[in-house]
Amino acid sequence: MGNDGYTTLRFQIEPALIPPCFTPLFSRGVRVGACLECSLKELICRQIGVAEDYLENRIQTVFLNGNPVDDVNRATVGEGATVALSAAMPGLAGAVLRKGGVLATLRKNITYRSNASARETCEGRVIVKLFNMTTREVGPLLLARGIWMEGAELRELLDRCEDLLEKGCRRAILDNSPIGVLDLRSRIKDKDTLFLQVITEGPSKK
Repeated sequence: MGNDGYTTLRFQIEPALIPPCFTPLFSRGVRVGACLECSLKELICRQIGVAEDYLENRIQTVFLNGNPVDDVNRATVGEGATVALSAAMPGLAGAVLRKGGVLATLRKNITYRSNASARETCEGRVIVKLFNMTTREVGPLLLARGIWMEGAELRELLDRCEDLLEKGCRRAILDNSPIGVLDLRSRIKDKDTLFLQVITEGPSKK
C-alpha cells in the first residue's frame, strides 16, 4: 500500500475487454472523485468528459439519488450522491423516465427537484452507474479518469476475468512497479483501498 494510505493500480488493456470485465461494476456503481457541489452537467461533461451533444442526444435517462432528472443544469450533485445514466430505454417506462420527455408529467411525484441553497465547493466522491450502451461509450471515460474500489471488489473482478486480463492486459502497474495480473491476488487484501485507472491505448504487451 502506498504512502497515502491507498494502492494505485493501472491497467493498459485491449478495448474489447471493457464490456465483459467491467459491465457488472458499472451496473452496480463505481466510485469516482469529483469537485462538488456542482451541476449534473458539470460533473458529466466537464469532469467525466462526456461530450455535450452526447449528453443531450444519446443519454436519454438520468437519475440523481434515485430520482429522474429533467434539467441537468439545475440538479446539484453532492458528496456521496448516486448518478445513473442510460441510453434510450424500451417501452412506456423508457418514455416516462426520459429526461424532458412529453410524458415526464406522469412521474412528477418522483422527479428530482433542485435545492436552490448554494454550498461550498469541495473535493468528494460520487457513485456513477451506467446501463446499456453507456457502459461501452461512457465506461472507458470513467476508467481512464480512475475509480475507487476495495480490494475485495478487485478480487471479484479477477474471479470473473483473470484469464481475459492475463491475455489482453498490455501492462499492469501496482504502486509504480510492473506486476503480472496473476500476481495481483497475493498482493491485494480485501480491505485495501485501491485507485484503479484503466486505459485502452499503449504499446503491445511484450
